[in-house]
Order: sequence, then C-alpha cells, then structure tokens
Amino acid sequence: MNIATLRPTAARLGVSFSLLAILLCTLNSASAIDSIWNFEGDLSANVGSSTLSYRGDTASFSSYGTTAALGLPAIYDSSGSEQVMAFPATTPGQGYTVTHGGSPLVEEYTMIWDILYPESSDIQWRPLLQTSVSNGNDGDLFVRNVPWGGIGISGQYHGAIRPDEWNRVAITRDSSGTWHKYINGGYVGEQDASSSRFALDPTFHLFADENNETAPGYVSSYRYLDRAMSSSELLQLGGANAQGTGVSGQVFMDNPADVSPGSYTIAILGDTQNYSQFRPDIYAQQTQWLADNANSRNIQMVLHVGDVVNFDDTTQWNNATAAMSTLDNAQVPYAIAPGNHDYANNRNVSQFNQANRFGVGSPYANQSTLGGNYPAEPNSMLNTFHTFEANGEETIVMALEFGPRDEVLDWANAVLDSHPDHRAILLTHAYMFDGGRWFDASPVDPNDPQSLTHDQVRDGEVNHVESIYNPHSYGWATGANDGKELWDKLVKGRENMPLVITGHQFDEFDGFPYQLEQADNGNNVYQMLVDQQNRTAGGEGWIRFLEFSPNGQTVTVKSYSPYLDQWSYATDEYFTIQLSLVSQPIDGDFDSDGDVDGNDFLLWQRGDSPNELSPEDLLAWQTNFGFPESTLASNIMVPESSALTLLLGFASILCVCPRRVG
Repeated sequence: MNIATLRPTAARLGVSFSLLAILLCTLNSASAIDSIWNFEGDLSANVGSSTLSYRGDTASFSSYGTTAALGLPAIYDSSGSEQVMAFPATTPGQGYTVTHGGSPLVEEYTMIWDILYPESSDIQWRPLLQTSVSNGNDGDLFVRNVPWGGIGISGQYHGAIRPDEWNRVAITRDSSGTWHKYINGGYVGEQDASSSRFALDPTFHLFADENNETAPGYVSSYRYLDRAMSSSELLQLGGANAQGTGVSGQVFMDNPADVSPGSYTIAILGDTQNYSQFRPDIYAQQTQWLADNANSRNIQMVLHVGDVVNFDDTTQWNNATAAMSTLDNAQVPYAIAPGNHDYANNRNVSQFNQANRFGVGSPYANQSTLGGNYPAEPNSMLNTFHTFEANGEETIVMALEFGPRDEVLDWANAVLDSHPDHRAILLTHAYMFDGGRWFDASPVDPNDPQSLTHDQVRDGEVNHVESIYNPHSYGWATGANDGKELWDKLVKGRENMPLVITGHQFDEFDGFPYQLEQADNGNNVYQMLVDQQNRTAGGEGWIRFLEFSPNGQTVTVKSYSPYLDQWSYATDEYFTIQLSLVSQPIDGDFDSDGDVDGNDFLLWQRGDSPNELSPEDLLAWQTNFGFPESTLASNIMVPESSALTLLLGFASILCVCPRRVG
C-alpha cells in the first residue's frame, strides 16, 4: 500500500507523522480487506482493491467539487483543494455499489463515512447502507428523519447528526452480531444486528433504499474493513479529516469517565417503567452502581423523572422499591417526580404513597435532605422539595406531580420564595416534547375558538400525533398545568432556577441536548429531557449526570450505562453548559428590589418581611440611613431616629409595636 495515494495533496499538506502512524497502525491490522475512497473526481479507491461503482444512472446525478466551490464548511485539516462528492436523493434503481472482493459472506466488519447532510435533508430519512443486492427491501442503516437525528434501524437510533456539519459516522459488527455505533470517534450506542440481513454479500450499496426514503448529501470519504475495529481505534480516529477516513480528525480530549477534581454530581434516572416490569435486574444494576460510586463521584442527589413503574402493579412496585432501597441503604439522597404511569387513573390513588413504597413513613420520606411535602395533602409524597449543600452552594429541588395543579404551584412558589439564595431545579414528569418544545395546549389564536393548539400545530410539523401526551389530555389529571403553563407560572419569573429536568417523551428520537430559554431577568434556563425507555432492554441502563465544577457555573453533562459498561460520546449526552451564579440576598432588602430603603423598613415593621431583623439588616439600614451606632444584646435594638424624614415616625412606632415574624 502506498500512503501517498490517500490524497494527492497529502504530501504537500505535510500530514504529520503521528497521523500517518495512526493510519499504519489501523491499516496494518488483521484486516484482509481495508479500502478507502476519497471521491476525488471519480469512484476510484485511494487505498485497497475493493471497487465502488454507480448503480443505474446515478453518475448523471452525482457531482464533485471542493467544499468552497460547493458552498460547504471546510473539513478539518483541509488545504481547500480536496474534493467531495455530492450525491442525490436516490431512486430505487440508483445508489453506489461496493464490491469488496473478500469472503462471500462477511460477518464482522467496519464502515466509516465522512459525510455532511444539509439542513434541507434534516427531517428526511437518510440511508447509509443497503445490504440487499437487489435493493429489494428497506435500507439497513439510516440517519433518522428528525432534526439532529441519530443513526440506526428499527427504532434504535443513537447519537446526533447535526446538519451543515461534517460528521464521521462509523459502525462495527462484531462476532456476537452486535452493531456498535460511533459519531466523530465517540461511542453513541449499540443494537442487535444478529439477523442474517446484516451480514454482507460480496456486494452491497451506499445511500440506497427500495422506496425512496432518501435525501441528498455530501461524502468526503468512505472506508470498509472486513474486521470490527475497537472503540479505542475509532476514538483515536476522531472526527472527519480532509485527508480521508484513514487519518485522524479532531479527537475527543476528555474522557467522560474522568471526574473533575472538586466537582460534585447530580445523577438522573429516566423513566424506569420498563425496567420495573421487564428488566428489574437493570434497574438494580443502575442503583447499585450509583451507590458504589457515590463517594468517588461525589453524588449529592439522584433525581428520578417519574414513571417509576409501567402500571400500578404490586410486582412492579416491589421491583422498583427494591432497586431504590439500594440508595436508601447507601444513604444516597433522591427525589422522585411521579409520572402518569405511577397513578391508578386517579390523582389520589397509587401505591406510590404507601409507607412500604415512597409515602409518609417510608425511607424516602425520612431522608435528611427532604425539606417538606405539600401541606394541604400531608399524607402524600407526590409533591416534595429537597435541599442540599455542596461546594458552598445551596440547591433546592422541587419535585412536582404529573401536571401540577395551580394550588400546588402556589405552594411551590412560596417555598422557592423562601429560598432565594438556593439554586433551584424543577423536576417534573411531563414538561416538553422530544425536539425541544413545551407541551402547550393553548390556542394559537386565542380569539378563535376553532384555532389549533400549539401542540396540534407541532403534530402537523412532525407528521405524528403527540399532543395526546400533554397532561391536559389525561382526564384523571384534574386541574393540570402543562409545560408552557409551568414556564409562565413557576419558572420564567425566577433568577435562580436555571434547570428543568423532565421525562415522559423518548429522548433518543432527536439529537437536541436541551431546550434553552431566557427567563424574564435574562438568565438562561436549560430544560433537559431524560427518558431512554424506548431503547433496547427498557433503556439500556443509561444514567445521566450533571457534574458541577468547583466554579459553580460550569456543568458537564455525561451519560453512562452500567448495563453496557459504556460512557456515551453522543453530543446530546456529553456536553457542557454554563449556569449563572445565584445572587445572594441583600441584607435589609426585604422587598427584593435590589436596594435598601424605607419600603424595606415598612415591610419589616408591618410584619410582612420574610425574617426577623438581623444584625446584618440593622447594619445595612445604618449604612443607608445614617442611624447612630446601636448595640446588640440578646435582642436587636431598634435604631434611634435620624434626620431622615421618611423614618421619623417609624422609630416611635417601634417603641410600642412588637416584632412579628413573616
């Protein structure tokens, strides 16, 4: 093999020795077949003896050019002269045929594409592989037909292909018949591919499907090997490189398994309903891993988004209780926001509230981090709040029922008002759709009784009815508020609530990491969907992590499955966000308007202040109003009158009026 044939420009570009070493290492492996095509004006292979040919009249609809000439983003390590191929939305008679020249039936293999799909293709099916020689059935590997869709087949899609960006997509099929999937070098998921349809005949096709489920795109390089490359090899290859799929592109520098020194973690369990019904072993494996790693990862709390069980069934509740008891025994605090499956078609009927489950008298109800439950329903744990302190930061978690009622929101607002110095997290089951939009049953045109709701408009956009999952659609959930109403009534008016955590919708159907909105004060609010229940084995055991750095602002979001023993590199499961620091209350500022004035004094004097007059409040008032020095004994002395006209009357009133605590 001649390395110089990888790209005619490689020598001129001065490809580094390290990159060539990677190439030599991967090509000089046990593979009998290792072929690379870099699409430099035709379908000739740059490496290897395999061939690639046009199927039908595909040549007439294919074109070549540089990224600049085609108006595309440059590829990593590009000189600007490398060419790429533009391929069409193929018909059933079109595509690109690979004749690999190896074994008549290949069971283990690796395929790598450096591809770009334009935004116009983002909601269409995009086939990458067709193993049927006649193209007589559905393609075998697709990019899903949703924004930022993942890769897979048969409902098992992983990762995110972002439009108008170069992505390196790789799959391996190993001896067990399992497909392992990678995007830009990082593992994103796996699925069963043991069916004979996924073994390779001497020929197969690229970008082909039998019924026009195709879309146009661009390919810079394609590589085929007749062995399964390892995760470490693919991680080393990283993302797309202008020199082809045999050369390393941008490589992930950070291993998600690593813990940043001084950080603390909040873990999140998505909907566990299928584990409770079908795979309690995976549920138990999740909580055992959390218990075993609570100290090493400094896990402060575990959040459960709800749908603990699939039905209000005793066996399922037994399974769920057994799994969560592992956290109880390890003294790992947790909070649960019950989901619609945790009820028995009635707001007040559920095993959730039993003392041998998660009700009053249970270990859950006796956690030291539990701040309280909804006082109007003292025997219910469906609405709770939890607090903890880590790295000098105080956090409050509001865990609210499915479709919280107005009276529950009134209570939640009062609780949050009394914790202004805490970073607040809303945990509730049903808040947003996959793809990043609130549940919103309000009419688009409030003046038109026949107007479609915002949810129904979305149904039309995604060509699928999902508005039925809005809490308003559940007749038993009386007085419910949906996601948009929660945003309006609880979230958007707060400076200290940067996170909303929710479930209910399958999060792998799109590649959006979060929905980002700005609250009334301009602060960012990250709203995250965590629900892996539609994946293999009820969710593949994935756990989401929020790792808070010591600076109190940087949060690295990670995902790990103890069932698969894998950390995810998918861009919607491994990313970083920046939170604002929580503003600390100003001493003496009882009306929270950012200054200390007579209005604050009046609030305190009338008993409407949130707390008793403290030494800090007194000092603030002395500084602002020029009160003479006062001394503090067992009780705080009321300041004497000053020249400030506004407060002349208040000092005399204080002599006869006792203090009241709000």
